[in-house]
Amino acid sequence: SIKKGSSVGLRGSVVSNGTPTTVTSTIRGPKNYTATDIIGANSTGDIRYMNANKQLLFNKLPKGTYTLTISAVNSVGANIFTNTFTVY
Repeated sequence: SIKKGSSVGLRGSVVSNGTPTTVTSTIRGPKNYTATDIIGANSTGDIRYMNANKQLLFNKLPKGTYTLTISAVNSVGANIFTNTFTVY
């Protein structure tokens, strides 16, 4: 849960082994936000500095229940993180 108007920042790294990786983050709920980044082959991206974090406006969300999804997809495979949270 997060308090309405609070800032939230995502933390973590995405590693691209061999091929470029598309990282997409989405908040689904009463308001939908989506942000996408591409990480080059054999590199690492810090989510803290990516659009995946900058464009998800947690502090602008009205009260309600949301689902946060972060996916990293390339030709090798996919990793997907999903979490449900409430703004009160």
